Amino acid sequence: MTRKFSEEDLKREITEEFTPLREKAKEIEEFFEENLNELTSDISREDLLDLKENIKELRSLFSELKDLVFEFAGLVGDTKQGRKALDVFESINKKLEDLENILEELLGLVKPMASNETIQSVKSELLRRYNELVKHLRTFLTEDLYDILDELQKEVEKEETYYG
Repeated sequence: MTRKFSEEDLKREITEEFTPLREKAKEIEEFFEENLNELTSDISREDLLDLKENIKELRSLFSELKDLVFEFAGLVGDTKQGRKALDVFESINKKLEDLENILEELLGLVKPMASNETIQSVKSELLRRYNELVKHLRTFLTEDLYDILDELQKEVEKEETYYG
């Protein structure tokens, strides 16, 4: 009976440790939903500059979450789930970097004189890529991220139960 009680205590303690991670994930999700939307062809230079700053802020928030995850869940870094989480976080960071790069390219194309067919074709392709990344990030930040945190929490619980 004592063993069961201590496992429940351990589970509760780990859940409490993961609370700041879930709170940061929620903050990121809300920031994303408020500040990053899909783009249309009539985007202005000012809007692109604002988006670029928002993506920088989102990358900063995401970096904070990544640091928290590996601070709390670092002991599972050598497990399959830990490596998977690290890979996913790196992939998302790369996608955020890609968004920044696309916006930089779009900034060069959003000019009053930039209206020939070739430029419009490049602009359309960049908008398509940007919008695909935004859709992917939306799914990750509203669904997949929470699943990863749940998996990491379970992995930490297993590790703590086994080694603790």
